[in-house]
Amino acid sequence: MKKLLAIALSLLPGICKAAPVDLDSLLSCIAQVENASTGFVGTHGERSRYQMTGAVWHTYTNVSFTLASSTKPQALELQQLIALNHLRHLAAAVERPTVYRLAAAWNGGVGAVNRGQFNDRMVDYAKRVRNLYEEVD
Repeated sequence: MKKLLAIALSLLPGICKAAPVDLDSLLSCIAQVENASTGFVGTHGERSRYQMTGAVWHTYTNVSFTLASSTKPQALELQQLIALNHLRHLAAAVERPTVYRLAAAWNGGVGAVNRGQFNDRMVDYAKRVRNLYEEVD
C-alpha cells in the first residue's frame, strides 16, 4: 500500500501542473476589467483600453504616449502590441505565473506579487480578471 501511495504521489507534480496561460485571452480579460474607453486617462496617467502608464509604454516604444489615447486603427494595433509585450514580460518575471498572479502583477507590480504582498485592490482586480478568463476557457 505504501509503495502504491508513493507512486501516486510521484505522479502528482505532472498531474497538478497548471496549464500555460493564454496571454492573448488574458489581455482581452484585462481590457474588459479596465473597461476604460481609449480616451480615458487614469489617476496615475494610464491610457488606452489596457490602462498603461507612460513608463510602461516607453519601455516598448519611442512613439509618443499620446497615441495611447488614439482610436485610429494603427494606434489601437500598437496599443495591443505594447500591452502584449508587457504581459509577456510579466509572465517571464512573475514567479509561478498563473492568470491570477499575472493579473495582480498587471495591477500592482511584479515585486509585490513575488513578495506575496497583495493588497485588497490587487486581489479584487485579479479575481475579476481570473473569473472572466475562466468563462472564456
